[in-house]
Amino acid sequence: MSSLHRGLLQGRRAAALVFGLFVVTGLVLVFAGTSTRSTTIEAEAERLRAENALLQERVAEGDRELAIYQTEAGKLWQARALGYGEEGEKRIVLPANAPSPEPIVPLGAGRTDEAPRAPLDAWLELLFGG
Repeated sequence: MSSLHRGLLQGRRAAALVFGLFVVTGLVLVFAGTSTRSTTIEAEAERLRAENALLQERVAEGDRELAIYQTEAGKLWQARALGYGEEGEKRIVLPANAPSPEPIVPLGAGRTDEAPRAPLDAWLELLFGG
């Protein structure tokens, strides 16, 4: 084989190698991007599944509440709330200028404006007044 022919053959091999490297690099980049998008989409799907479960629970709670209101006792309660009571019942309505009630402190959350009291002090105040 002549040196010219050998040089062309080596040049073609080098070109094929460079082309192959470009193809492999392109495939790696495409699959890496696809993998990243897949991870992002899977995280979004998981978030939506959790949100969907929460919404399904809220719908179930609404269905349970609706079932209560559709009972005879629920209908009577609603009627009384609207002012339709039984004969002889007095309707109790607060005046429009009535003061707001004290806010309710959730159980386990002590009042921050008062120092904690001993249980005996609380009982004495309850029994004999403060």
